[in-house]
Amino acid sequence: MGTANPRLWDAIGKGARWLLDHLPYYVEWFRFTMFWRYGDGPLPFLRKDPDWLYPERALNRVNDRHRQEMTDFIHSEFRDRPDLAVRCLPDYPAYGKRILLDNGWYRTLARPHIELVTDPIARITADGVRTAMPGTESRYSHLCDRLSDDFHGFKFGEISGRNGLDLRTAWQDDNPTAYLGITVPGFPIFSVCWPEHRTRAWWEHDVPVGMSGTLHYGLHRQHGRVGALFNDVPQDAHDDYVRALIRNTIR
Repeated sequence: MGTANPRLWDAIGKGARWLLDHLPYYVEWFRFTMFWRYGDGPLPFLRKDPDWLYPERALNRVNDRHRQEMTDFIHSEFRDRPDLAVRCLPDYPAYGKRILLDNGWYRTLARPHIELVTDPIARITADGVRTAMPGTESRYSHLCDRLSDDFHGFKFGEISGRNGLDLRTAWQDDNPTAYLGITVPGFPIFSVCWPEHRTRAWWEHDVPVGMSGTLHYGLHRQHGRVGALFNDVPQDAHDDYVRALIRNTIR
């Protein structure tokens, strides 16, 4: 589910910039209000109204209005591709999952070199992805996966590094670690975001996620150009880094 953000590129005026630079605690307040709007702000719209007549599509009257606004926006982005609009509309109420503050994401799906595949993944092959649809396989040079917070939900199956080392074995089945939160010893072209020891415990992590995504994109783009093994970190450097991070934790 997504919604428009028409003021995304609005300039910050001179007065606001002065406040951010000089007024004590204004930066903290400004940052709080930005995240609160989509954190605690929508909470009343997530409570189920027992008298609401359409529980299959929304939780309450306001939640239903928000869903309709988001639905209208998605259809407006896919005027020439109604097939994509149907596939991008979720079947759960608005805010049932984190919403997408769209700044061109939907239009990106309609580009001629983009293919939206929603079939379940059956297998990751040496050349790409094979879906559950018989005989359907797409070739890719790089793959990205969102694991959520459950490593056991890792749906790519086996990932092998140098000398056939299996990722689950390297991570002791349930202990994912990475040097600088990015690279794993023995997996020179494999990179990760947010291993367990680097994850923030609250929902406010949009900025570091954006920075991390930019870094990973640059690394993989460079690898595609020159074939550099950019993630080839020594085991002892990784171990020293992780030990220093968890020295004062309860692990």
